[in-house]
Amino acid sequence: IAWDTALISGILIAMTLMVNRTFDKILIPIITDKNESIHKFTAVLFDFLSNIETLITLGIGRLTEGVLQHKSMEVSRKHIRENKCNQVKCEVMSILGFIIEVGITGYFIATHRHVTGGILVALVIQIYQYCTIIKNSTMQFSGTYFDLVKWSTDFSSVETILNTPGVRNEFIGKLQQDWETIIIKNLNFIYKPLFPSALDAQQHVLRNFAINLKTRTTLAVTGPS
Repeated sequence: IAWDTALISGILIAMTLMVNRTFDKILIPIITDKNESIHKFTAVLFDFLSNIETLITLGIGRLTEGVLQHKSMEVSRKHIRENKCNQVKCEVMSILGFIIEVGITGYFIATHRHVTGGILVALVIQIYQYCTIIKNSTMQFSGTYFDLVKWSTDFSSVETILNTPGVRNEFIGKLQQDWETIIIKNLNFIYKPLFPSALDAQQHVLRNFAINLKTRTTLAVTGPS
């Protein structure tokens, strides 16, 4: 193959890989956003399943269903957004692959026909097959590279969870039998709105709560439910 044909091939391959990398950069924040929505949905679902008896007792099944539907629809919208962007990427990459096949073959025919006064059909077929191999290899590399980017983004989305220090073992399990006092200070608890668009503000259930619990004493905490 002539050096100019090889040069054109290299330029087209480089352009294809640059376009592929550009789309992947666009997809990374979209995938990250989708993963966050999935984490929120699974967290709510696990919380509801862990407290299924309470949900049934309080009779808030309808509300629970509404929350799960809202979270699942949010995940679906993020999936659709990712698929649309990925579809555009695939179409653009297919066009570039077609340009590699037809463009290089056409350039070879146009340049060598004027030099030799004619061109062998077998040579054109060979050049076209060479371009097809280039296109398929580029597409395969593009797909494999996207898989690596997606896996890396998925792992990055759970990095915060994995790096969160766990509860120390000495605080897990039953209290020691010889305890005398448990002191709680500055305890705060807030109910967040079930829906992001809810107009109600965050409700402080506990604010700067403090209590001293002593052994061999009975304490009752009462209030509105």
